[in-house]
Amino acid sequence: MNGRSTLIVLLPLMCAVAFLTLRDTLSTGGTADTVVAAAFVVIEVVLCALASRETRRAR
Repeated sequence: MNGRSTLIVLLPLMCAVAFLTLRDTLSTGGTADTVVAAAFVVIEVVLCALASRETRRAR
């Protein structure tokens, strides 16, 4: 597997982990943890969008 296909395989897993982290953080009520988890979610969404664009471009 090249780097791009590895990234495409790992992105859904990373997005799921970021979502679960944010959900758990919100349920515990930690403000600083919520900000960090939200930042991770934003980063993962941007990476998912970039990977999606690269996938469409590769076709």
